[in-house]
Amino acid sequence: MSDFLFVAGQIRALEGKMLTNQQLERMVGAPTATDSFRVLVELAYAKYINNSTTADDFQDILDQGLLETKALITQSSENFPELDLIWLKYDLGNIKSAYRMKLAGAEGISAFARKEGFSALGAISQNSLEALVWHHEADASISPAFAEAVGELADENQFEVISSRLDTAWVDAMRASVKKHKTAFSTGYFQRLIDTANLSAWTRARYSFEVPYTPELHLDGGIIDYSDLAHAKTPSELVDPLSGTPYESLVRSMPKAADADEMIEQMEGKCETFLMRYVVESESGAISTVEIPLAYFERRAHNARLIKLVLFSKLAGIAPEEIQKRVDYYSL
Repeated sequence: MSDFLFVAGQIRALEGKMLTNQQLERMVGAPTATDSFRVLVELAYAKYINNSTTADDFQDILDQGLLETKALITQSSENFPELDLIWLKYDLGNIKSAYRMKLAGAEGISAFARKEGFSALGAISQNSLEALVWHHEADASISPAFAEAVGELADENQFEVISSRLDTAWVDAMRASVKKHKTAFSTGYFQRLIDTANLSAWTRARYSFEVPYTPELHLDGGIIDYSDLAHAKTPSELVDPLSGTPYESLVRSMPKAADADEMIEQMEGKCETFLMRYVVESESGAISTVEIPLAYFERRAHNARLIKLVLFSKLAGIAPEEIQKRVDYYSL
């Protein structure tokens, strides 16, 4: 417990270096990407910035910040092994990226890097990932659910099938962790991870691919049933099926989108914010619970998402009012 109290104390001290609404407004309204980037020296990223650092380096800086955050909160992982729920989603993304390489003919992972779709925030190393995907060998760092799924996919060449089976394995891995360390919070967090994934999948099916939302796309274990989403074609048609659930206000708040890309970004932004709000509200008043490190990581990840959105937009020359419109999708 002493390790956790030390980590919790560090977290409380670092919370003053989080991105504020006022700083975000300055970033959005700054005349150039360089001016926007300068706000980062006021945050926890200052230690990574020197005279040679430019706005083009921002992704590396954000990655460093999240890795440092992971290192900090995992100091207390023996107290709260359910923190694994965070890293499993990064493992899922990394396994999928490895499969994309394999299906493209690669004999291994050429570069375990962001530009190749990998995240260093996962728990599975490059060597373990190669052994898993190319040789179907799973070491102790691999969730049994992922190992089982990869074994079943040995002869599969369709990425859509692989992706769907891995999504189910991700849910099974989370379910096993929650069952082992069951609390009201971890159960609620697990359900909301699944529900927000389903809402994102529904939006992509309806707006990107323009196809029905089928049972194969739906992940079981959340609050939202497949039947709640199956027949709706727009967010307004989700209001009645989701009435009385935590998601009613989310779908009611969805404004009319100009196109499919905008609708998808709105839904994903609101889902991410919904999930973070649940964690942050659960953390309020906590003293020695998993909510403290988990909420801190989620806030840091949310900060990184907003900073990335603003700086990418600035570098692309997008007008401040359009950037603010996109930022609002992720506002609490």
